[in-house]
Amino acid sequence: MTINRFMKILIIGLFLGSHFSWANPNCSKKISVAFYEFGLLYHQDEGIDRAVIDELAQRSQCQFTMATLPRAQIWLELSSGQTMLSVSAIKTPERDIFAYFSVPYIRLKNMAVLPKAIAEKYPNFNAFLASPTLRWGVVASYRHGEVQDALINQLRAQSRVDEAKDSEQLFQWLRDGQIQGAFAQPTAYNFYFRRLQFNQQAVARDWAPSDRGVEARLVFSKKHFSAAEVQQWNNLLLAMRQDGTLQRILARYLPQSELKRSLIQESTADQANSENQAK
Repeated sequence: MTINRFMKILIIGLFLGSHFSWANPNCSKKISVAFYEFGLLYHQDEGIDRAVIDELAQRSQCQFTMATLPRAQIWLELSSGQTMLSVSAIKTPERDIFAYFSVPYIRLKNMAVLPKAIAEKYPNFNAFLASPTLRWGVVASYRHGEVQDALINQLRAQSRVDEAKDSEQLFQWLRDGQIQGAFAQPTAYNFYFRRLQFNQQAVARDWAPSDRGVEARLVFSKKHFSAAEVQQWNNLLLAMRQDGTLQRILARYLPQSELKRSLIQESTADQANSENQAK
């Protein structure tokens, strides 16, 4: 090997080592991550969100401390800095004030979930809205998508919305007839229909056909992370998408009929940079 070739290899090696050192997240302290009850996404320390965090822990070599909390409490703790990181979050302008959001890693659409008898009698939102005795359920602090949240606000104006602490309680209410409808994603209703042994058949209806669904992201407290640090985590998520790891994680939990719709195909490293710069 000539000296010139040796020097070239050495320089490339140093450059690559410097690059990957720059790309790796800062692991100088343990990262507190909060999960919330959400069916196939997370239930009793299992699910898509837990698998995503486990993979990020392996790739980053960072240590995580994990807790399960109500979603509303998680948002308060992200704002105060008591919790550093959470999962399956929807980006909104209000949340941008205190949090950074990663590139999305799954897309899910909220469907109207109702007992079959109710769905047949009230086949669309306007019919449901016109019957003042019917009640709707939501999980406190959840965002469902622009179209669905606008529909919920119409019911709120009539004081017809009940707030559950988590998804399991929401579906218990639906099973027991305390509420007659709720918006939920396939990862939730496919799970809770089985887990809670619904005696009456429940169905899912698309009351927002123009809606493509919501994109779930990791959410980072600005008390602990900078935009540049979040970009380092984005690099790991994008690598997981590009090498097929994310698809394999989703395939472990979702039926094939939902897998393709749930995959995030678009977004590159350049798009991730643009998203961070726009926050």
